[in-house]
Amino acid sequence: MLHALVTALSATGDRHLEPMFAADWRDAADDGARLRVVIDQVASLTDGSALAMYERLVGSLPSLW
Repeated sequence: MLHALVTALSATGDRHLEPMFAADWRDAADDGARLRVVIDQVASLTDGSALAMYERLVGSLPSLW
């Protein structure tokens, strides 16, 4: 789930990042720095907010049962 979330956020630029992270993304010098900003954004999420963002950007998680 986290990998898919990082991939989705990376593909959409700063559009879905929280304001602080969006500003850092715009100021980043290269793709590696932008990826670090996206990873920092994902790392700052709670389990619930990560799941909500995943469902908004990627879709529902498949059932585990």
